[in-house]
Amino acid sequence: MKINNYIKSKMLYFVISLFALVVLSISSSYAFLNRNKVEVVTSNDLVVNYKEVTNNAFSKTNTITVYNSGNDKTHFAVYAKGEEDSNSIDINKIYYSINNGVESLLSNSTNGLIYSGYLDKNESIELNINLWIDYDLLENSDQGKSISIDFNVQ
Repeated sequence: MKINNYIKSKMLYFVISLFALVVLSISSSYAFLNRNKVEVVTSNDLVVNYKEVTNNAFSKTNTITVYNSGNDKTHFAVYAKGEEDSNSIDINKIYYSINNGVESLLSNSTNGLIYSGYLDKNESIELNINLWIDYDLLENSDQGKSISIDFNVQ
């Protein structure tokens, strides 16, 4: 009798452990697959969809889709703003390009303006914004820092 109880208790521990392992695997896979941050903002006649595609310490890729839901042609502008904290790399060391176009230092933009344009009624545009660090400009004081840029469409 003692052996049967012992086997049953060990089997119960095994089943519970296996269940916990499966739940942990599923939840971590879900978190990994859904790590891209998507945010939709509506302002006046513009509907803006922000999607963070990749984000690591040395590069960042965002896709911004702007849609004109209004009845008239409208102007929009995309601004990039660096966070001013001790863990962020200075914008004087970060390059950007839009839709794999011209590369430019982020600090060369006027008041953070990196793109502007017009959209006709019911027209949309998708902007793929790539940011990366110029390794030649890095210093020892930049160790442990990463790209921390927020985008704003007006």
